[in-house]
Amino acid sequence: FEIVTSGTDPLTGLQKVKFGNKSLRINDTYGHLSTCQGDYGVDKIVKRFKVTKENRDFTVWYSVALENPSGHENRQPFLNIKCDLAPDNELCFDADIIQCAQYLDDPQCTFDSIDVLDWSCHRFKIPEDKIGQIATLEMIIGDCGLGAHFGYAYIDGICEECDSSALGSATLDEDIDYRSCDGLTARICGTYTPPTICSNGGNWAPSEVTVPGYDITNVTIDTASKTFCFDFPFSNFGNEDCLEIYAEIVFNNGVFDLPEVLTNSIDICKKLYTKSHNYTIEVGGCDEGSSSSLSDDYYMVRLNILAPETDSWILERHLVDPYSNESGSYTLMTGSGDAQLELGPFLIQEGDWWLEISFSDCEYNELIEDPGFCSGCDQFYGTEISNVHCNKEDDTWGYDIRVNWINAIPTDYFTIGSTKYSYNMTHSITVGAISDGCIVFNLVAASSSPTCSSELKICPPKPCSEECNLEAYVVDVICTPGSDNFIVQMDISGIGNKQLCSDPGNYYYYPYYNYYLSADTYIELKLCDYGVPCSTCTSNCYKTIFVPKPDCDYTGWEREENFKSPNSFTNKINTYDELTIFPNPVISDEIIISSKLENTDFKIFNTEGKLIEEGSFSGSEFRLKLDEIPGLYLIRYTNSQGKPTFVKMIKL
Repeated sequence: FEIVTSGTDPLTGLQKVKFGNKSLRINDTYGHLSTCQGDYGVDKIVKRFKVTKENRDFTVWYSVALENPSGHENRQPFLNIKCDLAPDNELCFDADIIQCAQYLDDPQCTFDSIDVLDWSCHRFKIPEDKIGQIATLEMIIGDCGLGAHFGYAYIDGICEECDSSALGSATLDEDIDYRSCDGLTARICGTYTPPTICSNGGNWAPSEVTVPGYDITNVTIDTASKTFCFDFPFSNFGNEDCLEIYAEIVFNNGVFDLPEVLTNSIDICKKLYTKSHNYTIEVGGCDEGSSSSLSDDYYMVRLNILAPETDSWILERHLVDPYSNESGSYTLMTGSGDAQLELGPFLIQEGDWWLEISFSDCEYNELIEDPGFCSGCDQFYGTEISNVHCNKEDDTWGYDIRVNWINAIPTDYFTIGSTKYSYNMTHSITVGAISDGCIVFNLVAASSSPTCSSELKICPPKPCSEECNLEAYVVDVICTPGSDNFIVQMDISGIGNKQLCSDPGNYYYYPYYNYYLSADTYIELKLCDYGVPCSTCTSNCYKTIFVPKPDCDYTGWEREENFKSPNSFTNKINTYDELTIFPNPVISDEIIISSKLENTDFKIFNTEGKLIEEGSFSGSEFRLKLDEIPGLYLIRYTNSQGKPTFVKMIKL
């Protein structure tokens, strides 16, 4: 042992002192018995100290010179530094690990190749529950196990900052990104400084990043910016509110690994985990219960999105049980930022569906369950129509029907025509040729007293004996204030190089086909060759859609039990009726905006997201000249809760 002062090591040329003007040298270049022999020298120095909050995370700086003889496997000179209260952080390596051998001149001896390691830093992490105990730090340097080759080290800088280390260093950022799509992962990043050892060592970069004691995923390393990141799953937590973690980094130059480098410690807390995007969904109750027709029954869905202004989103609908040879999927709406939306109407007869909410970095899927029918007999409120299918051999079709009635007893039955069917069972029905069109029939609660009936309308699927990519879905039904008319917007795809023939006619305004209707309507679509009149065209690619006239006074929001909150953000304050828009019946290019707000700020966009008009007004009404082509427009305003809200408007 020797306390040395500042200067250069005579053999390696390295600085003997890292901090201040003194350091400790352990072991020596020369043997204690024979000058040019190591003589099995092993030196150990021990430091004991009481663990405090301030010193439980500490560092040790060292530099070493290890003679590296060939053919001495597992018996080369070595360095070992350990702390009894932090056994997982023990550092131990021999000359063969470093692999930066060089030949150095000495005035007294001719040495084998020597691995020289400039000042390097090693961290120890004593657990918090060890505060108050006595820790023992041991530093050992040893000669070759066969007695002829030396190893010595300089020790300095206990508890100094751990940067500019020859073995490389790494630092975890304190700023943790707790947001993720599912709210169950946090993203932690850090920076690193690559090692400086081995002049011919090539490019050093992390080859492995781990967090001792915990699972991490999605590790990424950017060698250009010298950064690394990883996900820390919420599942790592037990009953703890917060965890103290650090990372171990292994540097590699494409040839060999260096000893692990420990980062600083940071705290991560489970209460800060959150989803990247928040939204609530409210499914309205059944409406249009004024008749006996189940096929008129519909409901609405409210979606409240809380997102940054720059965060765009897409809403898609995916039917759980679409018609055969059809995807059952289409886009409902696109937008960005906060939004309070009222989606629908959706026919209950279509069954359950998935609402897909896609942001730029996340995708959420929520199952929307229809609320059940409300027209006609209560025996048929739980009716399900499914498996509407085409038979490829002859373009005939069929469907399955199930009537769920909780009060049914085994002897109860219902009838379709003259055929009896049991409740709470699925029955397959064969209809006939698709070309015969939609069917209308009554479900009769024949075993009940008095008997009761409900009407159903079912349209067939498209033919399947030949290729037909035609798909059509009702995206929106919009009432026109002050009249019995309504607008139907349809998403029609799969037209290809054909012409679309429609009865009744429509007008196209991107991205939808629009129908101006006044009563229940069967919309008949078919694909024909260009140049062939629609009236005479014969096609085997066609489809019929039944569109019932909507009840424009929807009352389904009275059913509070339908509210659900998939994410943490909730707001059940009703702000959907604060702004209404309708055309001026006298002036064709003028719209009237009616507001319940004291001050109204609005922006008008077309369906491509282009801003058409913006303005503000005070009071209950504002008249605006809108010299734009007919079609759908979205009016965005700030509601009484300070949140942006969309209202749809049809310009005729």
